[in-house]
Amino acid sequence: MDEYRKNVDILRKNRENVPLAELKTKYAKGYLQICERIREQTKCAISAMITCGMVVLKEDRTEETPKIIAEVQRIVDQETEAGTMKEISRLIFSEFDVDKAMGLAAEKLAIPAFEKAYGPYFKKKCRLQEGRYVCDLLPGMTWSEEYGVWISDDGMSFTLMLPPIQSDGRENIDGN
Repeated sequence: MDEYRKNVDILRKNRENVPLAELKTKYAKGYLQICERIREQTKCAISAMITCGMVVLKEDRTEETPKIIAEVQRIVDQETEAGTMKEISRLIFSEFDVDKAMGLAAEKLAIPAFEKAYGPYFKKKCRLQEGRYVCDLLPGMTWSEEYGVWISDDGMSFTLMLPPIQSDGRENIDGN
């Protein structure tokens, strides 16, 4: 992210100090290169944000990964149609605000993708065991209803992850 922010800052300084017509003619090669680099870095940052924390067990990858990818793509396509990607681009290339752009990407892309694309798989891997929820994807951790987090068995660490059951309190359809 540091290089990404640095490139956006370079673009901002260029736009503030050099007329756009000059950037597009006299400095066209460098200007186009930095714009393309920023486009690629934006795509990579959003992709990393969307997939961060998505763990699929090796034995499930053949069946589950295509389902997750298809649902993520559906969400991205839906948000592209709604103008989210254009707004992210505007925030980067006009306001030079990486934080706002990534905040919007998190709200409109990453969180929905995690909940809707990955959530069904994650919840299938959770089950009630000896009165506590455990998850095959989070070995050594149990769900703390009190805190709304997964806590390690020794109580020394926790992770923010989806809950083991639906937000309305119902268990997953398969009984887990």
